[in-house]
Amino acid sequence: MKSLLTNKIVCWFALILVVIYMGFSITWKARFGWWAFCDGFFVFMSIFSHICALYLQKMNPYASRKLDLFAFVAFVLFIIAFIIEWVIFECCF
Repeated sequence: MKSLLTNKIVCWFALILVVIYMGFSITWKARFGWWAFCDGFFVFMSIFSHICALYLQKMNPYASRKLDLFAFVAFVLFIIAFIIEWVIFECCF
């Protein structure tokens, strides 16, 4: 059985969930600045680059590892951006 991280269907489902989340966050009134979309951008880039890495794994393992490294960095930046946005929204609003 494949791991959840290497299953392409799970990754595509996660990407669809992120796109839905970004669609809802565009209509959300509390996101009034451009910086409020940083978390959505980073999580989208993380999942998209991980999907690309899964498809490139058999053709070019080196590129796949680099894309997975970028996905990890983007996910860490997502966590940092989410925490910063949460603190800003809690303190200012």
